[in-house]
Amino acid sequence: MSQDIEHADEQTRLLPHPTVERQPRLQKPDEELGSTGSPSYLNRGGHHRFSTSTEDRLPYNSFVTVDLLRDRVKDSYPHGQSLVRQGLRHRLISTVESCQGWIMAALVGCLTACVAFLVDIAEATVSDWKSGYCWTNVFSTKENCCVNRDAINAEAGDLCEQWHIWVSGFWKSYGVFLGFALSFGMISASATTYLTKVHMPVAASTRAGKHRGNLARQDDEEIGKAMYLAAGSGIPEIRVILSGFVIPHLLDFKVLVVKAFGAVFAVATVLVTVLLQYPNPMTREPGDITFKNILVDCRSGKSWICEMESRKSRSSYLGWLVHGCVAKLVLTTITFGCKVPSGIIIPALDAGAFFGRFVGQWITTLPPGIFAMVGAAAFLAGVSRMTISLCVIMFELTGELEYIVPNMIAILVAKWVADSIEIQGVYDLAQNVQGLPFLDLDHCRGLVQKEHERVEILIPPEQTMREISIDIPKHGMISRNVLDEKLEQLKRRGLIDGGLVLVQNDMLQGYLSEAELESGLNRMGEACGASSPIRLLGPREDGDFDLSVFVDRTPLTISAQAPIEYAIEMFGKLGLCYICVVAEGTGKLVGVIEKKRFLSWLESLKH
Repeated sequence: MSQDIEHADEQTRLLPHPTVERQPRLQKPDEELGSTGSPSYLNRGGHHRFSTSTEDRLPYNSFVTVDLLRDRVKDSYPHGQSLVRQGLRHRLISTVESCQGWIMAALVGCLTACVAFLVDIAEATVSDWKSGYCWTNVFSTKENCCVNRDAINAEAGDLCEQWHIWVSGFWKSYGVFLGFALSFGMISASATTYLTKVHMPVAASTRAGKHRGNLARQDDEEIGKAMYLAAGSGIPEIRVILSGFVIPHLLDFKVLVVKAFGAVFAVATVLVTVLLQYPNPMTREPGDITFKNILVDCRSGKSWICEMESRKSRSSYLGWLVHGCVAKLVLTTITFGCKVPSGIIIPALDAGAFFGRFVGQWITTLPPGIFAMVGAAAFLAGVSRMTISLCVIMFELTGELEYIVPNMIAILVAKWVADSIEIQGVYDLAQNVQGLPFLDLDHCRGLVQKEHERVEILIPPEQTMREISIDIPKHGMISRNVLDEKLEQLKRRGLIDGGLVLVQNDMLQGYLSEAELESGLNRMGEACGASSPIRLLGPREDGDFDLSVFVDRTPLTISAQAPIEYAIEMFGKLGLCYICVVAEGTGKLVGVIEKKRFLSWLESLKH
């Protein structure tokens, strides 16, 4: 074994590992892990599985992982205790606890509907202010002010008497419209960037020459990743949360208020693309109104679009359709990612509807509105890769059950074509650009299929294993100063949610998270001296300083010789934040795989 001790930590990069055939093998006695005298976290050549320390940090250090499996088990404890207790009171408590999920879902649905209603009404009113206002009610929308009148008309003055326009003439109206749009855009962007900008927590630095604490934010410390919590649609961030990570303050009430307020002005600006969209009478309105107008069925209603399609010469109208499709696609590509609370769903629907309506002009056997609907579904499917949920959305938007099959065909074909060009959808790409962690099972399986790797490739180096593990004596107690030293070593590794592995005679006994270890030591305070023993394992006795209640005595394990796909399934389907690795045949602890380290290794396979 090399005489040079490798100082590896969580900032150490993983090295490519030689391909190992997956055929099961029987180990000879002298080949068993740990039986040759070499540490079990070395490979067969006696070399560490990771490279030497580098200046690179793990890309997801600022995010805290959540053990979803353990949390589900914890949530079941109160309900289980209520079931075993007798009496009417405990039965009522048990009933409420069993229904609390449905109760919370109902409350969230009601409150969300109220917020969406207010945003929708406010957005429609503010958007119409770009062209004028209603004499009878300044807060009324153009559609409500001019009942039974078409909202799409090149001559805005012809709408109705109740609607007062700011100025007359195309260029003057264009200037006023542009001024309002830019003002609304600045309001939305300012609210988003100034009110919801946060810095993610920073792990302790190992290169500063001193220990600074895990989540401390002093003036001399580095600042974490900046995030604008109210920007964008929020779908990438929600996917991150559902995959087992925490984004601090993302779900705060303040973010909800700013996002709702900013969305009103962001949608009213028409995505700040008014320069190219105002000349087209079909794209002046907000995206939802535009989509509604393009889907119009001329068999049962009248509109400006129907009048244009009834003319013999439709060259200008066809030009507006092409202009609307190209403008929506190009401008949405440019503006996607702006620091305003808006997404890509409505613009993609608009672009697809324009394209579908254009195609429908050349097929006279079916109404053009049907082609607009199918085109909208296909465009959004190609962008987002949604399938079943998108088909349901289109049915809810149109209410046309008989067109479910055409929508399904268009959605599936669009997804297949998009996957053949780029396997990741727009939200996957957005997560990569923003550096957000996400474990996509299908994508991860595709990455490792050609690698033929085993779990042993992810075993940490020797020094890391020494720092994150502690050998517990038979009496199950460790002195305070040893735990303080271990806590400091955990912080120096660069993660903000690591943990300590408890072993006895190389056999796994439990796992103690860094946060709970620090919290327990802080609660003991000065009452527990530096040399005082603290219980980690075994039954508690009177007078003991006890941390055993924080120890996970049943951490999930995986064999070092298991295919890497096993780890993908365990992390993805069980929602784990760590997996302990044991030697094949002996069951001895040889390593720990943490979710962030695992995601970092998966990211390296893409390059």
